[in-house]
Amino acid sequence: MPGGGPRVQPPTVDDLKKAHPPGRRAGGSAGRVSSSLPIGVDTARTARELLRDLHSQLSEEQHAALLLAATELVTNAYRHGPQEGEVDVTAELADDHVRLEVASPRGPALPRMTEPRHDGGMGLRLVDHIAQEWGVDADDLRVKVWVDVPRWD
Repeated sequence: MPGGGPRVQPPTVDDLKKAHPPGRRAGGSAGRVSSSLPIGVDTARTARELLRDLHSQLSEEQHAALLLAATELVTNAYRHGPQEGEVDVTAELADDHVRLEVASPRGPALPRMTEPRHDGGMGLRLVDHIAQEWGVDADDLRVKVWVDVPRWD
């Protein structure tokens, strides 16, 4: 394990709801969820649970696309980053899309699509397929990947 320290368990959705009750979630409002999660192997699952708060405002297909994008981006943050620190997950509804942002400590390379391999390489291709638009913002310490998942009737 990097750093040799003990493994930190990410908070559960119940932990998040206790810390940030509905209507008081950090940065939260109707149509918006946001939380900082300790980065780890289970963080994608916790991020999906956080995004379930938007389920009632989206179709099944839209919600599934949002969960897929979050899973891929959070997994990439863990696999390709320093595997320590926090990942910030934010999703906000707009009229024609849902903006998902995943920000995390920066790894040695910026996120980019690669050729598929037997051990991966499909994450950003999947995101690109479901996205209306997506991009990467980075500085020396952190990287944020954002994706606009379309909303349709």
